Amino acid sequence: MPRLLEHINFSKIVVILASTFGVALGACGLTALVSRGINDNGQFLSYFGLLELAVMILSSIGLVLTIIIWVIASIFGNRGGSDSEPIRIFDNSSEDDKQP
Repeated sequence: MPRLLEHINFSKIVVILASTFGVALGACGLTALVSRGINDNGQFLSYFGLLELAVMILSSIGLVLTIIIWVIASIFGNRGGSDSEPIRIFDNSSEDDKQP
């Protein structure tokens, strides 16, 4: 895996983008609900709705691109992993237990 992609925490980026999309989606729904009860022009709410729509579009594009890059980086990252030694999770032997 390239050095740049080793230090990127994709899971945090995906969580942030998904949360942003969810909040914008909820706010867009609330704006639509509130605008039905208002009989005047609701000019402010229409601008706010457009802003929420833009945030939803940008976060969804970022989410899709991040997931695609994450999958590609994991595919290329697993390719060079055969040279390293296996990690022993349940290794009961320690330095003190070894007999000279």
